[in-house]
Amino acid sequence: MAYVALVLLLVAAVSCSSNDIIGTPVEVTTFPSIVQVEIRVGDYWIQKCAGGIITNYHIVSVATCFSGANYSPERRRVRAGASRRGEAGSIVYVMQEYNHYYFGSLDADGDISVVRLTGPLTFSTGIAQAPIVGQGIELPSGLKVVNVGWGTTVQGGQDVDDALYKLDLFTQNNDRCVVKYLYATNPRVVTENMICAGLYGKGRDFDVSDLGSPLYYDNVLVGLLSFGVPNADDEYPVVATAVSFFSNWITRTAV
Repeated sequence: MAYVALVLLLVAAVSCSSNDIIGTPVEVTTFPSIVQVEIRVGDYWIQKCAGGIITNYHIVSVATCFSGANYSPERRRVRAGASRRGEAGSIVYVMQEYNHYYFGSLDADGDISVVRLTGPLTFSTGIAQAPIVGQGIELPSGLKVVNVGWGTTVQGGQDVDDALYKLDLFTQNNDRCVVKYLYATNPRVVTENMICAGLYGKGRDFDVSDLGSPLYYDNVLVGLLSFGVPNADDEYPVVATAVSFFSNWITRTAV
């Protein structure tokens, strides 16, 4: 029997700052719960999303990556235990996605999916379960979180390196984030079920290949990147699905 690990977090806003705008390469053993979500395009498999391991049979990601007119489980697979995009690791295919029932009702609200795999992941130093934040826990503004992924959201710049990167981001006031996106060139809806984060005192440009990439606080999974604005000089924060609003649903679904 597989179980989701829930964690009750004690968090506080931090006063430290960071001027880092480019992430740091890391090995997957540092964040062994992250996985690549690969999409089949013709005869090729291409990493287009990410996610986090919650049991040996389940990952959690964003529903955006597991929906749409051309979606089918046969066109998705997961690569775990790999530091570089599309190389090595363990590959397991998707059996079924369970997208949250909020998804599709109000822009990206409820952008979360529990995904059951066709077979179990074998846990090791590079493949491990992520504890998830407990239901209803809200993160304060100014909290340092870590975003991990393979896209330019984490790496910075325009050129994509195939290595895994991490980058410190800071949570931002949701009310201000609501207004920011309300008046964006392409307006988006920000709800209480989301986390806004960016560089210290700034936003962060978004790369769609980082859809579903985890936000961690103290190695606990607290968010999954859902949307943002690319090539905007870090003006807009990235927006992540807040795991804590869906923790009970995740534990009920991942069985």
